[in-house]
Amino acid sequence: MLKFFFQRLKKILIFFSVFLFIFFCGTYWVLNYIVPDISPDIRAKLQDWGGICSRDGEIIRLLPDYQGMFKVVRPVEKFPQALIDAIITAEDKRFFSHKGLDPMAMGRAFWQMISTGKVISGASTITQQLIRLTKPAPRTFATKIREIFMAIKLEGILSKQEILNAYLNLAPMGGNLQGAPLASKIYFKKGVEALTVPEAALLAAIPQSPTRLNPKSRKDFTDLKKRRDLILKGMAENGKISPETYELALKMPIYRPLGKFPFIAPHFCDWFVRKNGKPRGEVITSLDVSKQKLLESSIQSHKGRLSQAGAFQACGMVVNSETMEILAMSGSYAFNNINLGFINGCDSKRSGGSILKPFLYALALEKGFFAGSSIPDTRQDFRTPDGDYMPSNSTRKYYGPVSIRSALGNSLNIAAIKVLNAIGVRNFYDFLVEAGILKSEKGAPDRLGLGLAIGNPEITMVDLIQAYGLFTHGGELVELRSKPGQNEIVKKLVQPESAYVILDILSDSSARILTFGNPRFFTFDKPVALKTGTSTNYRDCWLVAITRKHIIAFWVGNFDGKPTYGLSGAVACGPTLKHLLTKLEPGEEGDWYKKPATLQEICVCGISGGTPGPFCPGITRELYPICANRPPICEFHTNSGSFHELPMEYAEWIQKRHEIGIPDSFRLVQGIQPVNPLESGFQFNDAPSVTFSRIPNKPVTAMPVFLATITIPVATFTATQASMPVATLPSLASPPLVLSPNSASTTVLATAFSAVSSTTIVEQPHLRTVSSLPILVRPEDSLPKIGGAAKLKIVSPHDGDRFVMANGNENLIMLKAFSDSPIPEVIWLVDGVEISRCLPPFTSFWRLRKGVHQISCIGTGDESSQIEIEVE
Repeated sequence: MLKFFFQRLKKILIFFSVFLFIFFCGTYWVLNYIVPDISPDIRAKLQDWGGICSRDGEIIRLLPDYQGMFKVVRPVEKFPQALIDAIITAEDKRFFSHKGLDPMAMGRAFWQMISTGKVISGASTITQQLIRLTKPAPRTFATKIREIFMAIKLEGILSKQEILNAYLNLAPMGGNLQGAPLASKIYFKKGVEALTVPEAALLAAIPQSPTRLNPKSRKDFTDLKKRRDLILKGMAENGKISPETYELALKMPIYRPLGKFPFIAPHFCDWFVRKNGKPRGEVITSLDVSKQKLLESSIQSHKGRLSQAGAFQACGMVVNSETMEILAMSGSYAFNNINLGFINGCDSKRSGGSILKPFLYALALEKGFFAGSSIPDTRQDFRTPDGDYMPSNSTRKYYGPVSIRSALGNSLNIAAIKVLNAIGVRNFYDFLVEAGILKSEKGAPDRLGLGLAIGNPEITMVDLIQAYGLFTHGGELVELRSKPGQNEIVKKLVQPESAYVILDILSDSSARILTFGNPRFFTFDKPVALKTGTSTNYRDCWLVAITRKHIIAFWVGNFDGKPTYGLSGAVACGPTLKHLLTKLEPGEEGDWYKKPATLQEICVCGISGGTPGPFCPGITRELYPICANRPPICEFHTNSGSFHELPMEYAEWIQKRHEIGIPDSFRLVQGIQPVNPLESGFQFNDAPSVTFSRIPNKPVTAMPVFLATITIPVATFTATQASMPVATLPSLASPPLVLSPNSASTTVLATAFSAVSSTTIVEQPHLRTVSSLPILVRPEDSLPKIGGAAKLKIVSPHDGDRFVMANGNENLIMLKAFSDSPIPEVIWLVDGVEISRCLPPFTSFWRLRKGVHQISCIGTGDESSQIEIEVE
């Protein structure tokens, strides 16, 4: 009998051994080959969050994960022991003793369900809950079995600390909140490491039912308090807290959460994400929260003033001038839909106005100009594919000879356009592309034209403020940074001397006094380099300021493009800058940027910019490269007289000054006196009363002429001027002159005239004409263009212009010529007929007639010019 018993026992033991072996082998096989490893998913979920932080580590913006949940992930060392004890007490008392499955908890839950007929408590361990958070699935029996196996496997891969850390960062905390770190910020406005015992117990209570126990969505905290107190009781029973602490914690009330999601510098954060992509985890940016608040408050403080002037939006940036780190960015008054406030004005394209002029003059310095170079700020029309371009200064005044320092400081448009015309539109456009202000586009230089000098292209503040950094880095373009770190030099655009001279001009308050005056908002207790800009119709108002520490930019206007009520960049942005600098750099002086050793101060004539001569009445000092040749001797003061003798290009400017009675000492070289053609007694021939319009040019083909007879009026004057001497005309050989467009003889039309003494004068009322002289024109040649090598040029109208007449009113066009050498007078001819003789500024008028017309202008020597127009 006993033998039989042991035989049966042996068989049973063998059976169970085999069963256990098969069970463990099967379990091993299932765990390793059937049950998935979820640890990579947990790690990925812990990384699937975005926290944009300021330079001191403060979170300024949270980005959701792919499920729209927000969290802040912290290492387990950051969590206080009170929170760990509370979570373990509430969710898994034997967490540190089981291997992912708690049989005792499962038995208790099963017994409670049988006894009451309903689920009283769960049996899921923290490991199982973590799996459910990572891989959500319907709550079924099969899912429960699957989670058990996955929990067992996960316990063999991750340590208890890793599992606990993941749960504390991923636990549901109500609504779209996950994890204790973010919940402590929202519910208690403090970091997780600063949680008290009752606060830790409250956070541990929420995961049981995140919707029912959400502090933000419940008006009644009864259920939440009951759950919290139960956890506190468990902690006291387990010896995690003392009885005294327990009693005090029970008395702590639950307050409605006052914290909010971090939402500082929203425009900067959106721009950062677009530029760098969505961050994974925390990323430290260059933003300074204190400077951001100063910038926002400065812009907001002038909202009322600007809105009264029709400007309903403003934006600004503050950049570290040395590292080029963005310290503050305010894209609008507020990040909302009021006045399109969601738009980031700092990253939106706007017309720049005069804000680009420092780059134009920097390029001019590279091309051989210097700060004292004289520029004629006088009226001049420029031909463009779209018609005549007639620029004017913002003050509608002309200032005559101005230096580059004065032209840039006072932001004179005409001087800038003349400089651009001298150095070339293509060169300046390429320079702006290299500086990152513009993007290279085919045909853009032709489309933008001379308007490039006064900011007709659209630019962004982000690109602009980066480009202004080249003036603080000795001409080197340094990349704008949104993260702290070593700045990166992109390229060298100008020499250090040019960069410093531009800074020196922009910081010179006396250089801008001509047009800006000396307003209080432009007075500072430290050097500040300033440049303003205003676009057409006052739509965009700009200001860029450079201090020793910062580069600051402002824009004021309307995002929908509506014009302001006459606001300029100075008036709109100047007071805001003053307000900001008072708080941003209070009482700080510091050193200005170091002057390059290759720059020196030299004496120059205050009017011409040339090396002073013995008769220069005013001498000033100006920056000049040591290695360059000195400027030429002043040509405005060549004698001991009291006049500034200016070249012929100033004739109209001097004439206008005389017209309005300005007593000054400007006159033309050699004492030539300009006159107003409308006040000289000049009269026009009778013609139909019509109005004309200039239309886009089209090629005009000159008609071949085989034999032409040209009637040449000597002068057209009123009776009061009939005694005016007629200029001596050169003689003509007896044979007819053969003119060819390529012939050197075409440069002088006057050679087609015989001497006045041998010419028959036909007297007519107010008109004397020279008798017709035959001029032979070769059949294969078109009518000649005059003025090939001469210094005289017709500047209005332009060659090839077309005019369309309509019945109605007076129809007169201005004929205007320019000479770069002294000429006492010129003769105007239309179709070979002289219509007037003019003293400087060589301006006359002519009444249009239909047809193709040749307009000629000749001087007393060999100077001449000719154009052709068409009138329809």
